[in-house]
Amino acid sequence: MSILFCKWEPVVLRALLDAGARVHVVLDQWDVRFGDVDRALLARAEGVYEVRDFDSVEQLSAVAVDLRLRDAGIRRVASFAEFSQYGAGLLAELLGVPGGTLAQAVATRDKREMKRRYRAAGIRCARSMSVPDARAVPDPAEVADTVGFPVVVKPVSGMGAMATVRVDRPEDLRTVVDGLAFPPEVISHQLIIEEYVTGEELHADAVWSDGAPMYFTVGRYPRPRLSVPPGEEGSLLLDAADHGKLIDRALELHRAVNAAIGISSGPTHFEFFRTPADELVASEVATRFGGGPLLDMVRCRDGVDLRLLWADELVGRSVTRRVAQRGGGPHVAGINIPASGGGGRVLSMPTAAELDADPHVVEHRALCAVGAETHGLWCLMLILRADSETELRDVVEAARRRYVVRTGA
Repeated sequence: MSILFCKWEPVVLRALLDAGARVHVVLDQWDVRFGDVDRALLARAEGVYEVRDFDSVEQLSAVAVDLRLRDAGIRRVASFAEFSQYGAGLLAELLGVPGGTLAQAVATRDKREMKRRYRAAGIRCARSMSVPDARAVPDPAEVADTVGFPVVVKPVSGMGAMATVRVDRPEDLRTVVDGLAFPPEVISHQLIIEEYVTGEELHADAVWSDGAPMYFTVGRYPRPRLSVPPGEEGSLLLDAADHGKLIDRALELHRAVNAAIGISSGPTHFEFFRTPADELVASEVATRFGGGPLLDMVRCRDGVDLRLLWADELVGRSVTRRVAQRGGGPHVAGINIPASGGGGRVLSMPTAAELDADPHVVEHRALCAVGAETHGLWCLMLILRADSETELRDVVEAARRRYVVRTGA
């Protein structure tokens, strides 16, 4: 079997090659410049293509044509990152590979199409309206009638909380939208305005094979994501012994979402709400792993590396891989510590010895070093444990107060 793999991800790539798969790899300029690419590992692949980015139709089409001439046996197109989904979908269409098509990529990246499919399938989701030009803000009265305030305004193909804001009052809508700052990763400046759904914010993470979950877990964001400063990513995984019914309901909702979008295989990260009336409301689904510390959280609690599990799914294995647990226990959280002073030179940060001495720190991963320059957002990942969910919440807040990354000029 031949697999076309989009983006640099050494754990999955090595597992595929070790399983004997023929793998073609497509990298973009970010991978080449910043991805710490292992050329020896890439040398084991059948072929390696480098493109400017995964939005270049011309370059991706050229890759597809060359692959048709070189390898007619490609059966899967796999995409590791959010911003390679459109490109991977185009490649699948051009190569005639079923599954992750361009139409599915649109449904998992453009939030308007996603919610259109939800509504067509009878899935409860936020009311919404499309804004095709961020410079032409709709009349606030129309927004109030269609969606109702407060609202959330976000790019249609954004990611996380990029250029995402809450607007509480109709009179503030135009000012807030005019002040949106689109990061360079967000190419389309079309917007969606959504109803603000109150309640718990949760996420489900899974790997699927032929419509069945090879792995499924649910986590909770401790604070509303729009209230969290940039970089303060984190969540806690729910223990099945305490939240079994909620996890079962989340799985049922996720299956309905999969059917609406056309997802049957591979990784997913699904966000949803539980309202004060105990209703589950679908938010966004992505055909990728959850970001930040999610993979480490799952590995520390359950001993499962979801990347290896995905590799098994891609080559058709049914055996669940496991790795050694790191003593996380059933109550595990993961957080990122951003720089307190924003981007700049790192002046001080917690030492490995200090973190190792903390009984609540299961693992730690520094993404910068003292004396080095940092953008300030992703600095220190921590996996935390506690004996109960209540204690875990306190541990998370205590860690944010205790462990600080300081930056300056």
